[in-house]
Amino acid sequence: MKILIAIIAVAGLLTALAALYVSLKNRRDR
Repeated sequence: MKILIAIIAVAGLLTALAALYVSLKNRRDR
């Protein structure tokens, strides 16, 4: 079960990083 929790945690982290990257990219374009 720990592996499943780790995978979910990593997926959430990647999603947060992607959202941060997109927001920064949009900011730079303006």
